[in-house]
Amino acid sequence: EVMNDFCSDSDDDVVGAEAKKAAQMIKQKRSAMKLFGKNEEDPRYTATIKNIVRFELAIDHVSIGMSFRQVVGAIQHAKDRTKMSKLSGINDLIVGQYVRVLVATNLEMITDILDDDMVWALSLAGDGSTHRGQSFFDLRMRICLKGQLLNLHLVAITMFDRNTALNIFNILSSSLMRC
Repeated sequence: EVMNDFCSDSDDDVVGAEAKKAAQMIKQKRSAMKLFGKNEEDPRYTATIKNIVRFELAIDHVSIGMSFRQVVGAIQHAKDRTKMSKLSGINDLIVGQYVRVLVATNLEMITDILDDDMVWALSLAGDGSTHRGQSFFDLRMRICLKGQLLNLHLVAITMFDRNTALNIFNILSSSLMRC
């Protein structure tokens, strides 16, 4: 009887922890979309960034390969060193939102480029290689627009297996399905 009580309490704890985790994920997804708003007159979403300095600094740090948590630490150090109150109040979820805005903006720009009447052809180029011991796949799109060749990096995916065509296809298709 003591064993049954122990098991049922343990099961309740597991169910409670799973429910709490699910609720937290729903809250994070809602938070992720807070920056995006929809205008009734325009079918596109808009994003409002209230703190431009913090946004640009966060994107600068992410662009050199820092993790979201490293970006938070770097901006906190910059805030402490410079005494700039504009840099306060950042966390890794906000950095994630900033990256979502940048990705969405860039995807919108690619859509506009592809929609231009002057674009009649494009080239997709895939490159699987290893950099500093880490294998990755890079997918680029090349487009000629108004006499200028654009080389757009669409995807860079870390690969943990060999760079075979089948592995690249599987990683690319599963990554794009998550989007």
